[in-house]
Amino acid sequence: MLDYAAKLQADTGAMQFPLQGGEVFKKLCSIFADFKTCVSHITCDSLSVDAVDASYGYMCGAGQPLFEQHAACFARVEVEKSYISCKSAATQAITEAQETKVSSWRLQSGSTEAYLAEMCRAMDGYLR
Repeated sequence: MLDYAAKLQADTGAMQFPLQGGEVFKKLCSIFADFKTCVSHITCDSLSVDAVDASYGYMCGAGQPLFEQHAACFARVEVEKSYISCKSAATQAITEAQETKVSSWRLQSGSTEAYLAEMCRAMDGYLR
């Protein structure tokens, strides 16, 4: 989903949704449906699965009419320099948090607390 969204943004610019109508949401929601099928066997709690489900589940479910209604506004925000800067910083911080998680699991320490602290730090910085 993220790869498709990033490729679409790189190929067409951030104003893609208003220009392409509902095709972008349809494609993302189709990918999300495939994701749900793919992870349906996972029975343990997964922050990653929960995060994708929270974001795309609403966008592709009850929130879809609102997303379509406000698509032009979302597209305008996507090209603002301040938003791009915040988004880049948050993406970098999230990547670092994920690397912390992978490193700790490789060392068998499996520090979920350290990972969650890094994710909270990343999101706190993004939302301020």
